[in-house]
Amino acid sequence: MYNLHIITNFSQVGGAEKMLARVINASCNQEHLVLSLLSVSDSVKSLLPPNVNVVSLDSKSVLGLILSIVRLVPYLNGAKKVFCWMYHAHAIGTLSYLISRSTSPLIWNVRHSLDNIKSESFSTKVAIKLGKLLGRIPNKVIYCSKRAQEQHLHYGYSPFSSAVYIPNGYIFEDFVPKNFAVSKLVIGAAGRFHVAKDFATFFEVAGRLQRIYPNVFVEVAGRNVDYDNPAVSAWIDEFHVVRSRLVLHGELSQMSDFYKRIHFFALTSITEGFPNVLAEASSFGCICISTDVGDASVIVKDSNRVVPIKGTSEMVGSFTKLFSMTSLQLNELSEDAAKDMRSRFDIKLISKQIMEVGDE
Repeated sequence: MYNLHIITNFSQVGGAEKMLARVINASCNQEHLVLSLLSVSDSVKSLLPPNVNVVSLDSKSVLGLILSIVRLVPYLNGAKKVFCWMYHAHAIGTLSYLISRSTSPLIWNVRHSLDNIKSESFSTKVAIKLGKLLGRIPNKVIYCSKRAQEQHLHYGYSPFSSAVYIPNGYIFEDFVPKNFAVSKLVIGAAGRFHVAKDFATFFEVAGRLQRIYPNVFVEVAGRNVDYDNPAVSAWIDEFHVVRSRLVLHGELSQMSDFYKRIHFFALTSITEGFPNVLAEASSFGCICISTDVGDASVIVKDSNRVVPIKGTSEMVGSFTKLFSMTSLQLNELSEDAAKDMRSRFDIKLISKQIMEVGDE
């Protein structure tokens, strides 16, 4: 019998998918069944250990999602625990759970905040509303972000009594101190091309900083964040980002080399849950500045480096203060951030906490 039956939207590699893969890999070789509402890419499968069985329902339409409610039922019979990972899985998985008449613990995992519901897709908005109607059914609801938990409880997504806060966890490489006593300082950003990431603001910040500081270089990683994207090219030109001091990597399968190359990291999102890229960048010693989304302030822990959404001038001001610091001061700030991340968000600890939810 599988230890967990996990219902998710597993499709392409994103922050939520990476986190689920890390949890599974750190769960002491237990066997799990992953039930994906969508098709599962080879890149996602490569993240999972061989003892995990993956079933793809390949639901490509609204009708397909509705039919998946019935198709999931046989898989839930006899499950020890049922985990639903993200909004669509909450709604579809819970309806299947009710039809199956399962008595196993049902646990939801919320991986997102409600900072900006208007920016969500129509299907996600519907899934959130359905989840709110079904919110009293799960035994526990795990929130990866303190802000997301507060927002969802205020929204009525789940009762206070079922809410559990467990942040994301990470696998950390050996720390290599950064050198800030160099002629070239690199600011990085990472994320898929999506309205929620607000790359327009990032490129505006980058352009303004490059006009002030000739030693500032910029590197960006993320799916569809490349020169083939007309919107990206337009922002580069509009905000006068110096192309000779800019590198667009597009999607990277491994991010460690990227984080090692950059000194500072900027997150300009308008909505996040627990911003993985901030935690990852900090663990490599990148000094981070972020918009005030999700749990950014929990990670950064310095109000001078957490700015309002679309706060271009505020972010430029924060960078200006950092650039006025000595290299020794920046080294100390960098190393303190890395130590803090590694002590609070080790994946073995986080995975154990998640796996034990519903045992009581």
